[in-house]
Amino acid sequence: MMSGLISGYKMGFSAEWPPVWAHSFVIAWPFALCLNLTVLPQIRTFTAWLCRPGEQILAKDNDLG
Repeated sequence: MMSGLISGYKMGFSAEWPPVWAHSFVIAWPFALCLNLTVLPQIRTFTAWLCRPGEQILAKDNDLG
């Protein structure tokens, strides 16, 4: 969806747009799948690690009441 919208916005939604979008779509999906299965789980873990200290500080503030 995003590749279609961005390429249509840049090129204009003309007769040349659908083949360009289809080509971009076919190229982008394997890369997106590969990243989703390899790199993104590590990024999610890192993000969860970054968010933990804020939760602990909030819990301590609530205990002080």
